Amino acid sequence: MNTKYISRISTLVFISIILFSCKQVEEKKAETKPMSLVKIKKIERKDFKHEITAQGDLKCKKESFLNPEIGGLVSTIHVKEGDRVSAGQLLISIDTELLNLGLNELETQLEFAKFMLNKQSELKEKGLGTEMEYETSINQVATLNAKKRSISAQIKKASIIAPFAGVINKINTEKGQMIGPQVPVIHLINNSEMDLIAGVSEKHLKKIKPGTKIQVTFPNFTDTTLQLEVEQTGKNIHATNRTFEIKTSIKNNSIFLSNMLAEVSITDLFVPNGLVIPSNSIMKSPNNVDFVFIAIKKGNKKYSVKEVQIEVIEKYNGETLIKENPEITDQTMIVIEGARGISSKDIVRID
Repeated sequence: MNTKYISRISTLVFISIILFSCKQVEEKKAETKPMSLVKIKKIERKDFKHEITAQGDLKCKKESFLNPEIGGLVSTIHVKEGDRVSAGQLLISIDTELLNLGLNELETQLEFAKFMLNKQSELKEKGLGTEMEYETSINQVATLNAKKRSISAQIKKASIIAPFAGVINKINTEKGQMIGPQVPVIHLINNSEMDLIAGVSEKHLKKIKPGTKIQVTFPNFTDTTLQLEVEQTGKNIHATNRTFEIKTSIKNNSIFLSNMLAEVSITDLFVPNGLVIPSNSIMKSPNNVDFVFIAIKKGNKKYSVKEVQIEVIEKYNGETLIKENPEITDQTMIVIEGARGISSKDIVRID
């Protein structure tokens, strides 16, 4: 009995010695195995923001290409390019000499027609003259009055009037030239109020509505940033580029010009104090699962690594927001460079 017991004990001791020796050999091999060189970084907790970007341009709220209502020769140009004008100001006059002559002739005819009407009226009161002559005189006065009103209206239309206050941007005619209703001759703009219109991908349609905060920058004014709100969203998707329009306005403008390019940023996700890691630290498993290597200190510049699966919430500008993970804290060190070719339990050295 004792002999069997001693034999069993001896066997167990022998096996333990063999296993311990194998473990020492494995550890020695691991220690002598060339260590991969990696870079590590401590995970941060910080505010994470994701933005949608879009390109837009500026349009004047008040812009008009002016032309006369009737054709004629330009007699006077009352303004020059660059002039500021007020609403109702006379800009261009058209020669109305022929119209004025016609009006003078009509006034003479009208005066005589009124005289004849008075005479016919007196004769009618005395029982003299005919009803036909009296009605003819009335009709003649009415006809001449209508012609006078028509010519007077044409004379009023023989000019170009500013419909709103603004700046004369361009004049496309000269004194003595023939102009007409078909061709605009003055470009009038008012830049004090501008519309900003941008096209946003249709995939963001649910995230943007009137009142959404936006940040606007300008490639030609790098020191200028505007904080605005979306005032209007488009009601259709453009078939060519699959975007919808958003519109806002800039008031009291004194520096921006029509058709100037603008860059619009819209914050569609903001997480305060989120768990944020560098995007380049994330690896993909054969099963398409995201993971990172966390580094556990073993000695002077030596770390063992462990694979930890993560769940990505959003990526932006080289940073990734991940869901809370019990194995990852704001003190955890993760491998950000050199992760290719290493695996869990490997010993690595840091750069």
